[in-house]
Amino acid sequence: MQIETLTRVGPRKGDGTRVPVILLDGDHNALSVARRLAAESVTVYAICAAASHVRFSRSAEYLGLAGGDAASWEAFLLGTESESYHGAILIACGDQGIELINRNHERLAAKFILEEFDPKLRRQLLDKRQTYEIAKGAGIPYPHYVEIEPDTDPEVVFETVRLPILLKPPYAPDFARAFGTKCFLLNDEDEARRAIDEVIRRRIRCLAMDFIPGGDEQLCSFTTYRTPEGEVLFRYTKHVIRRNPPGFGTGCYHEMDHNERAAEAGAAFFDRIGLVGFGNVEFKWDERDSQLKLIECNTRFTQANQLVEAAGLGLSRIVYSRLAGRPAQPGGSYQAGLRLWYPMHDFRAFLALRRRGELTATAWLRSLVHRKVWPAFSWRDPVPSFMVQTSRVLHLLRHGRAGKL
Repeated sequence: MQIETLTRVGPRKGDGTRVPVILLDGDHNALSVARRLAAESVTVYAICAAASHVRFSRSAEYLGLAGGDAASWEAFLLGTESESYHGAILIACGDQGIELINRNHERLAAKFILEEFDPKLRRQLLDKRQTYEIAKGAGIPYPHYVEIEPDTDPEVVFETVRLPILLKPPYAPDFARAFGTKCFLLNDEDEARRAIDEVIRRRIRCLAMDFIPGGDEQLCSFTTYRTPEGEVLFRYTKHVIRRNPPGFGTGCYHEMDHNERAAEAGAAFFDRIGLVGFGNVEFKWDERDSQLKLIECNTRFTQANQLVEAAGLGLSRIVYSRLAGRPAQPGGSYQAGLRLWYPMHDFRAFLALRRRGELTATAWLRSLVHRKVWPAFSWRDPVPSFMVQTSRVLHLLRHGRAGKL
């Protein structure tokens, strides 16, 4: 197995120096963590997809493994070639990274410092169906759903879930590999029947869920970190302004806030499940019954980490200090109102909303007149944005699909 790095500086332990970090998987979130830790003089290594922004950052040394997929990551971390990194902190920044660590928890714990978490609970929270079952036991509202399996009768779906139907996988990477998207929003019965028949034919597990009405601004989230002793190292809330595509896509415009309703619901959920470590839970406000409904849960740094760092809540430093055995000063106040903006994705969201008559150009431009941060671009570290965007443009031009930018 070839490694593209030119140098290998193994972690130094027991002499008061800073323990190196290996960031596994992730994209914008891994980039944000790498930049913050590098500013603290921490050596950061990145094991990630070749197209990830963090690969090109001056803040991290990219460990380019032959194969470049999760299987090669696993072989490297478990094999002899990772011996020089023995004792480093291993942090998963993506779901495949979490799954890899869960699958090999004992063996990896013998070589690296792992994050604080309950492996069984973390594995359950990767699966949306199990997450909703946990929420049910905790008394937390969630969208009504039907699990679609190879022997499911499609009629059962229409008897129990009303249109429009959101078709989502329990585990997102499986669905993305099969369909190139993380979910489907199905507005009519014929469309829903075709989609359900297709996932049954491909034997892909899915959830047919109630789509909670209301705009994307009804989405909010709560994030925290809890030690095994019950100490809360930080907590914050934010909400989504727009997603691309609107209604079911990925958030492209976010804002930090102080949402006590989301904080109370999130804290209650994590209290009931006994969370240890990093926890992020997303809700959507359902005006039909005036309840926050749990949408999903993550146990890792999210893609909005750069926003949180810029708002003054140094999550990367706090988590690192905790794992490195250094004093972890709890995070305090942060700047509400600061926004995270994905320009091209948000422009596409605007075009879609304008076609539907839900957003004018004037209103869109007015919404941008706020202090913003970008997920990847930095004057001090411009190469990640330049390389990734250039690669995307060349790929799309070669395939004649400029409309996908």
